[in-house]
Amino acid sequence: DLISPQTLIQYVCLCSLATFERFELHRLILMSPNMKQYLELEPSIRDILHKFYETSYSSCIALMSQYEPIFALDQYLAPHLCTLYYEIRHRIIITYFLPYKNACMNTMAHQLNTTIDLLEDELVHLIRSGKIKARIDSKNKILYVADTDQRWYAYQHALTITKQSEKITRALLLRSAIIKANLSVKDDSIPQSNRSLNNNNNNNNNNNNNINISRRQFVPNMMGNMMMDEEDLSDDGTMN
Repeated sequence: DLISPQTLIQYVCLCSLATFERFELHRLILMSPNMKQYLELEPSIRDILHKFYETSYSSCIALMSQYEPIFALDQYLAPHLCTLYYEIRHRIIITYFLPYKNACMNTMAHQLNTTIDLLEDELVHLIRSGKIKARIDSKNKILYVADTDQRWYAYQHALTITKQSEKITRALLLRSAIIKANLSVKDDSIPQSNRSLNNNNNNNNNNNNNINISRRQFVPNMMGNMMMDEEDLSDDGTMN
């Protein structure tokens, strides 16, 4: 059997609404030179396509409901009409939620010309079928996108480790510079009396070390250098 161009464009557009993304619909249908001449023959279909592409989903669904009885008269289209409308509606819900991290279900129900309970049932079906990666807050009626991007977590973990490593490295460099410059940092948590006592002990130890060092000299020997005390150095102990 032969079909008219008007009927053909109905089939093409309803199938494209059920399966195409918005950019595909725009490129392959709305902007196609071959399709434009056929779209002029069916203004109703053209309006539905434009409303979908412009994200005017409420108007798109209203037009589809208006022309549903006309589409049902087609003997070839009628057996598949419910399935097509079902898929188109799901495509609208998916496209509506795509740019958001979360969405108010009350607003969605108003935009999609449905009730909150029916919308929640549809969302549950889409989530279970894997078409939407989201979770539903039934109490507050909010739809949240499911955060499944593991790369983001890996990036955040690597960034945290990098910051910690940088902090440790800066502390080590600062400590090295302080030691090299013979600087000391006072600890306010130590009482002044204890600090003075510690300083005196350190000074005494340093003085003793200086005395011991000054009393030792390096004396050449046949076997190499060896350390001797001053009292061991005499005219008899020197090498001839």
